[in-house]
Amino acid sequence: MYDTRRFNQVELAVTVGSAAAVAALYSFELQSPSRVYGASIAVTAVAVFWMATRLQSVGRQPLTVSPPVFRRQFSRLGIRSYGANLIALLALRADILIVRQLEGVEAAGQYAIAVNLGELMVMLPAVTGTILFARLAGEESSSRRWQVAWRTAQAIGGLIAALGAIAFLVSPTIIDLLYGTDYLPAATAFQWLVPGIVFLSVNVIIMNFFAAEGMPVVVVLSPLVALLVKLGLGLMLIPEYGIPGASAAAAVSYLAALSISVAYLARTGRFRGGD
Repeated sequence: MYDTRRFNQVELAVTVGSAAAVAALYSFELQSPSRVYGASIAVTAVAVFWMATRLQSVGRQPLTVSPPVFRRQFSRLGIRSYGANLIALLALRADILIVRQLEGVEAAGQYAIAVNLGELMVMLPAVTGTILFARLAGEESSSRRWQVAWRTAQAIGGLIAALGAIAFLVSPTIIDLLYGTDYLPAATAFQWLVPGIVFLSVNVIIMNFFAAEGMPVVVVLSPLVALLVKLGLGLMLIPEYGIPGASAAAAVSYLAALSISVAYLARTGRFRGGD
């Protein structure tokens, strides 16, 4: 029913293809925002056609759309998925906007460097979660899905914690070498952000488990709580402590999001000894 390998091939092809298309534009000095965006859209369109062809070859009947089923699935899964991703994006970017408004462009630039370093660390959980989702969706047993997801979340949490400890120590040196002493405040902001990166990484894996379970409402609630906590704490801490305050607010917001996910898992009995 599920072709995990094919799904992963498409994901890899989209990533590599988009990077290659952008690199080609820069190589021939044809880069522009519209062309870069268009190249990404073109690669995605090819991937969609590829998957449609694959589904057509697997099924015995032509691909058709059932309006009642489409409306039901779109209203329950599509809108919920879109809302969750939109809120998550706002939660990840809201602090940069607040810093710019309250502390100015220079502080926002310094804080953006800290955030970008954090996003580099989150790339591993994000890629792992994408690959994991295909496997989880292929598991018929919900209990088995949870076992695989929880082991992966624990492994990712431990790995990111170890990498975060190293990054905590070397971040001042790296930022000084890459950006100069004017941007050293970004190192302090990043260090305050490290615990939040660990919380966020674990939650990324759990969110992919929720997606494989059919998008329960917690996929919207968890990032929504993160957004509200980040906005509230950010408005209190940034005027007093600057960009370290923004990082602290972000770390607490990611902990809050993870806490919501864990509370939902506990409420549904996922941490019982028999699971």
